[in-house]
Amino acid sequence: MRKHNYQSNGEIERVGQLMLEYVHKQKWRDKLEEAGAVLIYNQLKDEQLITHSRAMSIAEGELLIHVNSPVVANEISLMSQRIITYINTKLRGRVVRKLKFKMAQLKPRSLDKPQSDPIKTIELSVNEKKEVKDYLARLDDPDLTWQLSELFTSIIKSSKRKNHE
Repeated sequence: MRKHNYQSNGEIERVGQLMLEYVHKQKWRDKLEEAGAVLIYNQLKDEQLITHSRAMSIAEGELLIHVNSPVVANEISLMSQRIITYINTKLRGRVVRKLKFKMAQLKPRSLDKPQSDPIKTIELSVNEKKEVKDYLARLDDPDLTWQLSELFTSIIKSSKRKNHE
């Protein structure tokens, strides 16, 4: 990947503003924060959390965590305020209010990744493609435009996949 030498921060500021506008327009802010909460929990460095629990989803401020035993649920619940504070601090907001536990058999982390990417089979509508293209038309850098186009396309496809599950 080549390094770009921008003369000013103007292009970077436009990209940041563009991304914020797009996220706001698509009403993705809450979903991004919720996805961030799940991701942050699953990236905690505590060996017990990694081995015996997995954040799965969040709804109305309740982070659903699958655990493989009631003992683990109890131990995590004792740390819940610290975990909630950590996640909310990372997200700079009050996204998680409570941890909720569900008993489940957990696969080892290495098996969590799907063998093939089902998102590649999802197509954008003509209107969605046009919307992304029009939205990025303000950028001057073709490489940056392409990268953001790929990012927005992936986000839209991911959203469509979740709506069909």
